[in-house]
Amino acid sequence: MDRRATGTLGERIAEWFLARRGYRVVERNERVGRFEVDLIVERGALIVFVEVKTRGATAWGGAGRALGAAQRVRLAAAATAYAARFPNRDIRFDVVTVEESEDRLVVEHLLDAFGAGGLPR
Repeated sequence: MDRRATGTLGERIAEWFLARRGYRVVERNERVGRFEVDLIVERGALIVFVEVKTRGATAWGGAGRALGAAQRVRLAAAATAYAARFPNRDIRFDVVTVEESEDRLVVEHLLDAFGAGGLPR
């Protein structure tokens, strides 16, 4: 499967995963200025900007390591611009990883990925 198809599949899996946990998808691949946010979801008054990372079992050290500092800055800039349209709403940045592990897919939801919990190193 090529890289684009793998990414699209990962985003659809993440969307399903989040919906099963009570999130409602508001936008998919939303362009905000020069930046793109994979998924924007909401639950109650919370807007969550979700970066989806999809990887094979050993590709580049796993999906969680694929979000670098520059990408965090771009995602934060896009989220800030988008969230300005919705004052008085809380926002959060999450990462959903979809990784191939032997004969199955493993999905992990990293809540508040830029906050106290941080991204895996």
